[in-house]
Amino acid sequence: MRFLPLLGLLLPLWWSCSPGGVVEDEKLTLPELLVAERFAEARDSLAAYGARPRVPEDGPQSAQYDYYRARLTYQSGNFPEALEQARLALPRLLRHRGRIDPNVLIQCLHLLAELHFDHIVYEDSVGIYQRWAADLIDAGTPAPVRAENQLCLALDQLANYTFTTQVAAARLGKGLLTELPRPHPDKYARLLVAEALGLKKYADEQPDPTRRQLLEEAATLLDEAVVLYRKTQSVRWREAQREKVIIVSRFGDRNRFERELAPLRYHDTPRPVTDTAPASAPPFGYPDRLRGYFHHQATGDVDSVLFYYRRFLPRAPAFDFHLRDETYWTLIQYGLRAGDLKLAGRSARDQLVLYGCCSPDEAQRTVADLLPTLSSEYYCKYPLADLGRVRLAEYRAGRSVETLEEARLIFDHILGEWETIFTTGEEESAVSQLNNITSRIVTNANEVAWLWYRERPGTRNADRLLQAVERTKTFLLLKDRIEATDAATGRVRLDSLRRWQSEINLLKEQEMRDGLSRADRQRLLQLSVRHREANADARRQRLGIYRESAAALPTVSDLRRQLGRDGAAVVYAEGNGRLLAQYVDADTVVAYASPPLDTLSRSVKTLLGMLETARPTVGPQAYAAAARLLFDQVLGPVSGRLSGRKRLLIVPAGPLRRLPFAALPTREDTVADRWEELSYLLSGLDIYYAPSLRVEDLNRERRREEWRNATLGVWVHPELTAYFGSGATHRVENAPAGSAVFAGPECRVATFRRRSGDFAVLNLALHAAGDPYNAHRNYLYFAPGDSLNGAAIAQLDCRARLVLLTACETGLGDGIVAEGTFSIARSFQQLGVPDVVYSLWRIPAAASAKLEERFFLHLYGGASAAAALARAQRELAGGEAGAIYAFPGSWAGLVKG
Repeated sequence: MRFLPLLGLLLPLWWSCSPGGVVEDEKLTLPELLVAERFAEARDSLAAYGARPRVPEDGPQSAQYDYYRARLTYQSGNFPEALEQARLALPRLLRHRGRIDPNVLIQCLHLLAELHFDHIVYEDSVGIYQRWAADLIDAGTPAPVRAENQLCLALDQLANYTFTTQVAAARLGKGLLTELPRPHPDKYARLLVAEALGLKKYADEQPDPTRRQLLEEAATLLDEAVVLYRKTQSVRWREAQREKVIIVSRFGDRNRFERELAPLRYHDTPRPVTDTAPASAPPFGYPDRLRGYFHHQATGDVDSVLFYYRRFLPRAPAFDFHLRDETYWTLIQYGLRAGDLKLAGRSARDQLVLYGCCSPDEAQRTVADLLPTLSSEYYCKYPLADLGRVRLAEYRAGRSVETLEEARLIFDHILGEWETIFTTGEEESAVSQLNNITSRIVTNANEVAWLWYRERPGTRNADRLLQAVERTKTFLLLKDRIEATDAATGRVRLDSLRRWQSEINLLKEQEMRDGLSRADRQRLLQLSVRHREANADARRQRLGIYRESAAALPTVSDLRRQLGRDGAAVVYAEGNGRLLAQYVDADTVVAYASPPLDTLSRSVKTLLGMLETARPTVGPQAYAAAARLLFDQVLGPVSGRLSGRKRLLIVPAGPLRRLPFAALPTREDTVADRWEELSYLLSGLDIYYAPSLRVEDLNRERRREEWRNATLGVWVHPELTAYFGSGATHRVENAPAGSAVFAGPECRVATFRRRSGDFAVLNLALHAAGDPYNAHRNYLYFAPGDSLNGAAIAQLDCRARLVLLTACETGLGDGIVAEGTFSIARSFQQLGVPDVVYSLWRIPAAASAKLEERFFLHLYGGASAAAALARAQRELAGGEAGAIYAFPGSWAGLVKG
């Protein structure tokens, strides 16, 4: 019995030392308290330190305590003061670097990265501090500190539009914390919020129901973060709740929005707006801003959006750059919608000042005087583009043509440094920008150049129009092609960028579909860093696409020389709610526009519905009527100029990327009873496609005009042997030595990886599937259960000059404004293959086998790839292979691009 009192003392001590027990009695130093997130005790310790006799103010201990003070100020929610304290602490820590705990320096860098993300004025600062800290981390760095670095890496990805990498970094950081014996709720909550932000951004580019599922997943993560933040009494619970309100706004459910908003309401307690103090008590979750955002997302009601954001503007916190930026952006967009061009113009100029692009006085200058004063930073181009949109709206409202000229000057200035907009050169980043803010630059720059040519026709402005449209087309594809060409010619070794990007794409696709292992997440993040650094080096050294002579912009004269006397081209581009076209032949330039994009898309969808069937569902007359309507919409203004031409180059945009121009009738035929009687555009023209004129220039340099000695490699899916097997065997037997056919058990991805570089011509008679909503879920199927992701094609050592893809949907994929379609065909174009024949829909196997047979007959007979395809299609259209194959759905699905 006498041992019971002693046992009563020992049990609590044992419990406090157990891995899952309470640790409050454990004596920790101040830095250990901060790492362990015991902030109340850390504040007491800091206060006790302040009451001690003074230590040398410039000593290492004092420097470390400067950081501790900054971290605790940050935890209290006073971000402006914390930023000043951390900025003062860093140089002192560096001065005593050899005499301080190295983890304190790392954590100070992390704190500065987090604060710069909250401040968001200097976007690149987040990455600078994160990478600086990462270089100091070693095997002895505690896991919570390493998790902090992953948090900072995730925050940096958000600023760079690489949302999948952001999700991966946040998940990797969470994994580090979950393995620890003690919880770290504050860090874990921060990582949950970072992951949720990445999921939200990624979801916005997905179709429903995937979008809704991802957004709900993000909302669940934020719920968990709110609970954890409240446990630590962190003011950041309001941030997590705010982000959930923003997600809920996307669903349009007013009742749910109000329920989620309720915890964020507060009594107004205005404070002076200064550079160091927030404008109102809570640093997160302003109801006026959130109500305006709800109406922006859910109702689109112009008056409501403007009411709330106008009321919020004078109270927006000075420290949170993002909120003021969002407010100005919203006032610009909805000012334009409301026709309040003064509000939109004033907000655009205010945004230029906010971004630090010019002074307030310079912002009020005329456009001609303003442009020379602007900073060259890429982010200045966004508010400048909005000012150009205002000028365009004023011109359309009846202002003089000088207003349009000011808009032209603005967009000429922006396009002059177009490549600098894509800060990292990484594919996800560029695509995310093009899907969002950058698309407005593209469409409005195209509109202004097109309108200016219509106002002032002539050679110089025809060149301006062609170059404005071409400047924004296929940045990523052109970048890959130039790097591949430079590597092939030995000019500079940049092909590793393409291979890294391919592996990054595959890992990202897996992360968002099934999740990655820790090792694969680490690999993804390492590759992303390596790719960014290599791209930055290429930019600094003016290599690849950043080389001034890499891909010169074409003029009309250049295009005419390439087309010859009997050729013509139509270059399409995205405008504001329509497609814009520029037709060029040896004698003429014509600029015209399509009907509204919705109308045009419906026409294309109707025609494809008639063609995407194994057997006709309509008769020749009904088809001719629908197809002729589409002909008038896309080629009507130049139909008379096409007669006598022999070749037509199409640079498509928008829904026209899926349109078989060859199958458009040249006249409306109301008496044709048989498909063979219809007269198509194909009848007199060899039609071929190009992603852009500069890509076509690169293709022309590599294109092979003589195919008689070209080795042929054929892969035939086992299930398609009955259709393509005998023809493939016969072709290979008559092809040059070194040709081969891979059928049955030999038709495998492994064989293709190993042998694809051995042939000048590749013929892939396979199954395939293209995903119109995801850039990296396009597959070639070599056998049941044996597929190759289109993103992996970029890793091949392929030297082919022609690839014939007699497989379904190889031209189908995620369509991006200006960039084109991310398809199987594009993957081969990235490799530098100059001629790719691909499919626009699920082409019928029997008809494709007939077409393929005739294509190779003409190709090895001396015709170019475009001419060989056109001749083969004419023969099927004319009934030479049998009346059953004269239906355009049998032959028009393959195009040469």
